[in-house]
Amino acid sequence: MRVVGVDIGGTKIAVSTDEPRAEALIAPTPRGAEAIIAAVLELVRDAAGGEPFAGVGVGTAGTVDATGAIAAATDLIPGWSGTPLAARLAEELSVPVVVLNDVHAVALGEAVSGAGRGFDRVLVAATGTGLGGAFVRDGVLDAGSHGAAGSLGHIPLPGLERICSCGLPAHAEPYASGPGMERTFAEAGGSRMALPAIGELARAGDRRAIDAIASGGQALGRALSVAATIADPDVIVVGGGPASLGELLLGPARERFRAEVPSPPLRQVPIVPAAFGPHAAIHGAQVAIRGRLAMQLTPGSPSSAAAR
Repeated sequence: MRVVGVDIGGTKIAVSTDEPRAEALIAPTPRGAEAIIAAVLELVRDAAGGEPFAGVGVGTAGTVDATGAIAAATDLIPGWSGTPLAARLAEELSVPVVVLNDVHAVALGEAVSGAGRGFDRVLVAATGTGLGGAFVRDGVLDAGSHGAAGSLGHIPLPGLERICSCGLPAHAEPYASGPGMERTFAEAGGSRMALPAIGELARAGDRRAIDAIASGGQALGRALSVAATIADPDVIVVGGGPASLGELLLGPARERFRAEVPSPPLRQVPIVPAAFGPHAAIHGAQVAIRGRLAMQLTPGSPSSAAAR
């Protein structure tokens, strides 16, 4: 039976079933936890079209604990911290629900069946409204003891000054995220515009646009050099909306990564674009719920409280 995947970000919610050629339903992320839950429920029911489904996988901004609750969240989604998301959705929909951090969901999907397939150790970065990361080993996501593993955006980078969404200074996120590159472009004398438009200017040769994206790529490469030094991956996969900028972003990221990573073998680690594009978190969430459902069908396997 089909499953439903959900991606909850700072600016939009996207939902799709895992049926071939299924279109994602998208709505703006409303303000407040209750409004977000209501929007997710409506989108899930609309995506299902009144037909039954076996479960729901969710990738969401914020740190997610073992019960599927939001343990912590930045101001990208005000009031999100403390929301018992998995329990609320399971109660309303009467199906098993798995909730992951959105970048953890991206990483799981890319490692299992995307750009990281065939590699044992996969480091994934996802840039969008924020910047996150995750590590997958042998097809198993390592979310860490507190669900916070892979928080690339909050790696301090000496020489940077902007205040991060978490409230601390000199982190990678305010530079390597979409809003960060938009701000860099505006501060260089460009007008306020969305990153896709800046990308179009860059492809047409606009130097300020090229430099703004390259600056974001360099911050991303610096953050990746720290993470790779700790994780020693076989491959690094970069996803999220800004990754569609291609070599405008990834070229400077690779260059800065190789300049700063201390170990010569790590300089050869490939940095590649994600396979699933802007809906990678939906795909990864679907992978997660299918895995949970398979576990529940195995005699003696554990099940989480969120899925009961």
